[in-house]
Amino acid sequence: MHVTSGFWVCDTSMVGFHDVTNARGEFQLWIVKPVTYVLHIGGDWVNDDSVVIFYRLRCTHGANTVYLPNLQGHKIYKFEIHNRLESETFTYVTQDLNQRGKWTCHLQVSRGASTRSFYRWDSQYGEISLTMW
Repeated sequence: MHVTSGFWVCDTSMVGFHDVTNARGEFQLWIVKPVTYVLHIGGDWVNDDSVVIFYRLRCTHGANTVYLPNLQGHKIYKFEIHNRLESETFTYVTQDLNQRGKWTCHLQVSRGASTRSFYRWDSQYGEISLTMW
């Protein structure tokens, strides 16, 4: 997955996880063994301080759904001024992708319990990429 155009905004109540539009990719799993991934997100920001953001991947293979790294996701704190437009990179190893064949992964974002601020990603300021091996 490599997203270099478009934008995604959530300025309404963001309870739970939401798919980031166009941030999806497919890959073929030939051998079931531990899979390593590197998820990079650049060009996102919030309009308040100390906002908790969670990122996770929702990967599907037929009726099988796996959340990476887990249901809660990778947790970070975003600040309006101090780390505006900084990028985040997450590396994780999993054995949860346990079926051969084509998998589809979607990036999901949640603001946790915070509903007071918006979250935005824009390709003018960064990109989203996912590498798996």
